[in-house]
Amino acid sequence: MWNDSDQLWTYTLAYNPDCAVCHENLALVLMDRGDLAAAEKHYEEALRLDIDPQGALAFGSLRLQQGRLDEAAALYELAGRLDPHSPKVPYNLGIVREARATWRGRSPATGTRCGSSPSGPTPTTTSA
Repeated sequence: MWNDSDQLWTYTLAYNPDCAVCHENLALVLMDRGDLAAAEKHYEEALRLDIDPQGALAFGSLRLQQGRLDEAAALYELAGRLDPHSPKVPYNLGIVREARATWRGRSPATGTRCGSSPSGPTPTTTSA
């Protein structure tokens, strides 16, 4: 019946617009497609409704991609409050810390000067 996940979640949201998980899932599909602006809107709605830990991690990763490091850190911290045992939270917060240091021109590990274009590990959002 559905040609792709985008159609499934769009249809589901038409009948249940207050489904936070549906907004999260559609946002993931849109992120995979590279439509960050549309994904952002659905993550914001999921956050307003009742985001779950995985949604907070994924929204944090979107904010990280956008260079909005303080917002990414806040979302990762929210994920940690929602799931205090998640190993992904400290890992992703470490990526934010590294990005902050790199963008300031210093390596977080050595304190030495480094390039201005950050690259590093990818934040984790999915189940292990």
